[in-house]
Amino acid sequence: MPLPVNLSACGRRATIGSAGVINLPGSAVAANHAEFFSSWKNGQPSLHLRKLEGEISVSGTSLGAGHKILDEIELKRGNIIEIGGYKIQWV
Repeated sequence: MPLPVNLSACGRRATIGSAGVINLPGSAVAANHAEFFSSWKNGQPSLHLRKLEGEISVSGTSLGAGHKILDEIELKRGNIIEIGGYKIQWV
C-alpha cells in the first residue's frame, strides 16, 4: 500500500522503516483525511490519529472547522499500530 502523499511533519517527511513501518517524526497530517497530532496525556507524550469526515466545526483542537471526528487512536512513542493496512510508529 502506498504512503499517503502529504504525510509530513513540520517540514520533515515521514519515512518508511523496516518491515514497511511508517515512522512519524512528531505531528503529521495525512492527505487521506486522517490527522496525526502529538499531545500530552497523563504526563506522557502521545500521538493520536483522527479520521475526519463531514462538515461540522470542532473546537479546542488543531483540526479547525469543517471536520467531524470519527475515530481516535492513541499511539505511544515507539509502539507500532496498524490502521487501514498501514503500520505506523511514532519516533
